[in-house]
Amino acid sequence: LPSQAVSDYAAYGGYHEDGTPVAAEDYPTARALLRGEHVRNELMRYRRGDGVDTLLEISAVPLRSPEGAITAAVCVFSDVAERQRAEQALRDSEERYRQMFEAAPQVVWTNATDGGGTLFNSRWFELTGQTPEQAASYGWLKVVHPDDLPRLRARRDEGIREGLTYAVEFRVKTARGGYRWLMGRVVPLRNASGVLTGWLGAAIDIHERKRAEGVQRFLAEASAVLARSLDERETLEQATRIVVPELADWCVVDLNTPGGLERVAVFHPDPAMASHVDAIRRHRPRAGSTSPVLEVFRTGEARLIERFEEEDYVATTESDAHLAAVRALAPRHLLVVPLVAREKVLGTLTLLSGTGREPYTQEDLRLAQDLAGRCALALENARLLTRLQRALRTRDDFLSSVAHDLRNPLTVIKMRASLLSSEVAKQRELAPERLASAASRILTATDEMGSMLESLVDVVRGEMNQPPNPRRTAVDMAALAREVAEDPQQGSRRHEVRVHTPDVPVIALVDPVRVRRIVRNLLTNAVKYSPEGSSIDVSVERREVAGNGWAVVGVKDQGMGIPASDLPHLFERFFRGKNVAGRIPGTGLGLFGSRVLAEQHGGRIEVTSVEGQGSTFVLWLPLTPPSSPDEPSGEDASP
Repeated sequence: LPSQAVSDYAAYGGYHEDGTPVAAEDYPTARALLRGEHVRNELMRYRRGDGVDTLLEISAVPLRSPEGAITAAVCVFSDVAERQRAEQALRDSEERYRQMFEAAPQVVWTNATDGGGTLFNSRWFELTGQTPEQAASYGWLKVVHPDDLPRLRARRDEGIREGLTYAVEFRVKTARGGYRWLMGRVVPLRNASGVLTGWLGAAIDIHERKRAEGVQRFLAEASAVLARSLDERETLEQATRIVVPELADWCVVDLNTPGGLERVAVFHPDPAMASHVDAIRRHRPRAGSTSPVLEVFRTGEARLIERFEEEDYVATTESDAHLAAVRALAPRHLLVVPLVAREKVLGTLTLLSGTGREPYTQEDLRLAQDLAGRCALALENARLLTRLQRALRTRDDFLSSVAHDLRNPLTVIKMRASLLSSEVAKQRELAPERLASAASRILTATDEMGSMLESLVDVVRGEMNQPPNPRRTAVDMAALAREVAEDPQQGSRRHEVRVHTPDVPVIALVDPVRVRRIVRNLLTNAVKYSPEGSSIDVSVERREVAGNGWAVVGVKDQGMGIPASDLPHLFERFFRGKNVAGRIPGTGLGLFGSRVLAEQHGGRIEVTSVEGQGSTFVLWLPLTPPSSPDEPSGEDASP
């Protein structure tokens, strides 16, 4: 193009982005001619002769003479409007895809055809705490749970090999430290020709679903394990092993005993921690300490402690050795739940975990409470079995004792009856004293047998919930006590029975037959368990308690007394004290029956005793019947 034509370029219709015309000297051709510029692929807006705006891509280079003078320029024009529109559409599409990619609430990623070159949206980085650089290529696999990696790789390799959609469930380590379940689904990306160009994957959080499934499976397995043993200690040991490592890194069980809370089970799976575990086992919670275990036991309310720090170690431990053990085991999160059965707190179950786990949640608390309920039920069942086995042994001992004790009066009756029969057969005249003695011995023996049978009848009625119905009448309790004490069959030549009664009658509306049985049983026991030559005191008096009149009958002996540990069980069916069982005959029904009869009258029996010094039994009977036949008429009606 000749240089003299440059001024004509202004008529070509080129313009800038802001709409202003391009000056003639700024056209690429003019710049090549005038300034010798080499212009490469420069874009210019241009209005064609038909009035349509378009976009030109222009390149221009100067042509020079052998002497180097610019003689002309070569200019190439390309209309790139359609290409630009296509590129812009592609950019817009990619931006929409990127926004959708980022806006998705799930984890989304893309892979190259070989499964590498992974690109995640921001959900992945929020979930795992990884940076894009850490997750790039195959770096994301570092946060997949080691147990899930083989399955994940196998499904991925199969999908790549077959070129098919695949799905897989796996766990990833979260930024908070624990693992969460994801379900990923990956689909192949193909171009219009069907050629594989990459992979698109998305993963949803299925942790709650997997947790619910795991909870049901865990509780089913826990119930099965707890049902395998009916031994109390073995049941508690099993309980600690159930929760580790499913819910905790280690576990402690404390059980209520007569001496306070006792640490009965501690489990940690690491043998290297054995010495520290032993130290924890030796240090039971002490009354008055700030231990969360004591708080839960007292209140019956579970506690969730998200952060258990050094200051908590110091506050809840009781010695340097205890503190050292806790520091070594380093608990960071605690769950303490009560073991409750039949609305009674039996003990506590404590779950502890370290920094490798997320803090416990309310879901964890509910699961721990469910497990604790099953443990408490298993523990209660074990105790019931123990009591049943003890009751069966006691029953067998009782039946053996009854058989033995019945044999004695039967022998007496048989011997006396045989003697009398022999005398009659020989037509001998019986001396009155011999006849009276034989009759007395037979009557005494039948009374003993009758008393045993009455006790048996009371036991059967009690088991069938058919308590005896008192036939009440006005009875002078002082006279009744004197009659029992003076009964030749009740008294003992080896003991001095002293009766202390008031000068005025003590009248009570009671069943005289059954009350006589109570007093007779108390006096019989005093004689049986007291040494020869000792005194037994029987007293009767009238007392007023909270406006209510009571007849009070006391029987005090100087016998062997009752061990303190036996006192709470003294009125139980078939129970016999440790210091008399196997040494002195008895059924274990006398005091049980006496208690039942006293309660049927709205009364009670109290006992005080010191082993080796004697016992005092006190029968309280209301002078008038209570409003209910089964219990006193009010809280303050009982002494």
